[in-house]
Amino acid sequence: MANPSTDLVYQLHIQLAYIEPPIWRRIVVSGQIKLFALDRMLQVVMGWENSHLHQFIVDKTYYGEPDPEYGDRMKDERRVRLQAIAREVGASFIYEYDFGDGWRHVITVEDISPLNEYMIVPRCLDGARACPPEDCGGIGDYAHLLAVLPKIAEALATMHICLKRCGIDVIPSTRSCVHGWESTMIRSCFRCRRSIQPWPFLDRAFLPLLYVSFI
Repeated sequence: MANPSTDLVYQLHIQLAYIEPPIWRRIVVSGQIKLFALDRMLQVVMGWENSHLHQFIVDKTYYGEPDPEYGDRMKDERRVRLQAIAREVGASFIYEYDFGDGWRHVITVEDISPLNEYMIVPRCLDGARACPPEDCGGIGDYAHLLAVLPKIAEALATMHICLKRCGIDVIPSTRSCVHGWESTMIRSCFRCRRSIQPWPFLDRAFLPLLYVSFI
């Protein structure tokens, strides 16, 4: 008869700080997972692109990728397991992604239970709302972006109609922004190559959102 597993399963609640309505996820992972692997998992479930530095903050201790620039301040995330920094239900810590934009995720342990043969681990159980676009400037600029998105969508729709009348089509990624403006749609606009003059009421900070390509 096989010995019962001593591995523990952690149910974690992850929420982006200072954003309303909340952007959050609920996941289950092994307590044995190292912070390096947990970072990769958080990138996937949140929808980030893993293009910036990150760190875990537990009280006054920092875990991440060691670098001589940090000296002894940054502990090696490859050597530390989740269960070593969060030992009980209710424990919480910070995961910070992109030191420029400063996206702080509050991670809270909701439940700890023994692993059994019926559990699927790791797994994302639930969540709400897409994460902000990469490099959008942080919380303040993200709020501004959300405020002007309806105007951007209206301008894109108008430009699309005008271009079609002239026999010019718009690439599919830009057309997606006309009909929806979740962050996954917005990102595609930054990959386009040419621009046309936007409507004057739009903020110049968001001109890249109006980029289109001609075929």
